[in-house]
Amino acid sequence: MSRTTKGRIYKRGSIYWLQYYVNGEEKRQSLDTGNKKKAEKERNKILKPIQLGTQSDKIRSLLHALDDTKKDQEDAERQATGYLTIKNTWDAFKKSSNRPDTGKETLIQYSFQWNAFTKWLAESHSEIIKLVDLKPSIAEEYASFLKMSSLSAGTVNKHINLCKLVTRTLANKEGIKESPFANIQSLKSKQNHRKEFTWEKLCEICSAAEGETKILLFLGIYTGLRLGDCCLIKWSEIDLIQRWIKKEPSKTATQGNDTVQIKISQDLYQFLIEVPKDKREEYLLPEFATRYRIRRDLVTDIIQKLFVDCDVQIYKSGTGPGTGKRAILQYGFHSLRHTFVSFNRNAGVSQSVVMAMVGQRTRAVNDNYTHVGNDAIGEAIDRLPSIGDSNGQPYRLDKGKEIERLLHSITHENCYEIKDKILQLL
Repeated sequence: MSRTTKGRIYKRGSIYWLQYYVNGEEKRQSLDTGNKKKAEKERNKILKPIQLGTQSDKIRSLLHALDDTKKDQEDAERQATGYLTIKNTWDAFKKSSNRPDTGKETLIQYSFQWNAFTKWLAESHSEIIKLVDLKPSIAEEYASFLKMSSLSAGTVNKHINLCKLVTRTLANKEGIKESPFANIQSLKSKQNHRKEFTWEKLCEICSAAEGETKILLFLGIYTGLRLGDCCLIKWSEIDLIQRWIKKEPSKTATQGNDTVQIKISQDLYQFLIEVPKDKREEYLLPEFATRYRIRRDLVTDIIQKLFVDCDVQIYKSGTGPGTGKRAILQYGFHSLRHTFVSFNRNAGVSQSVVMAMVGQRTRAVNDNYTHVGNDAIGEAIDRLPSIGDSNGQPYRLDKGKEIERLLHSITHENCYEIKDKILQLL
């Protein structure tokens, strides 16, 4: 692998410089400061995206090698036993043409749930090696184990339903009449919804945030997109001229729903336009994109720490660390989505427009939405209150820059609309 270093800072005259290597090529650049601490901070800022990229390459290479090893082992075990082993069941499920067309994020969550079952099985019934040896009595025992744990009723249901899905999908191929989990009944559960923020608290949180974290928050506040969609949003999905974001939500991508279109608010626009054109590569937030693709909690931990630092009680009173009770999260990144919906409704935006923007479309909403159009969405975003510009100050429209932007966005179809907007600014 080509050489990539952590970088070396040195002084040339009174100014610190940085020497580092990327894929074997030497780089040198001035850090524009004579203060060593500032120089080290600037070095870390420059090298962090490079190091993250290098780590991602190493992880991908290791994963490919692991896949090859797994396949060889799976083939050997199948030949030896003649039946699918518990160890290889998950890979068989992923490859099965009978399984539902599940989104990538959901499939990752499914894998955690299946691994929880196989871990319990190995500890409680190590004698069970093959999938065909799983009996209803084992399924009932596992269900009882989950019910006695600190998991919520909703989470217990998810674990059981996943086990039911995996075993049902592979049943015919393995000569199993029905899933051993088929008769396990779901528990009654009460869904815990995230609370929404007040606008004052959002201003405080955004003021405390820095770098990519601040942009991530503004995306959540002004688009209502889920965490994964915000972390993985690409520059190709952002139109800074027309000021629109077009994104296919990952959670509903396999359901055939249309791409959601959201107007870029002035507050969010201030951050996006400041990113230099030569830095607009694949992802808007490259650091968070890398973290999220490795593990979701590498992102949620950062968000929750920020909330706690801003005196937000993220867990429901009487739950969480130090209480002996399962933590019930009441404030998380998803709270921004609830806040987005709430402020739009308080501003008088119709339910069909709000649901269309956040990608929650019933058939009735879809039928209604075809008559709403982009104007209604644009007006809805314009009604949202302002958190402030990238410097934390209340936003004040620069009319000259706005007129210049509008002039560059003129097309044959929108010329009269743009003309009216310019006249309103004069």
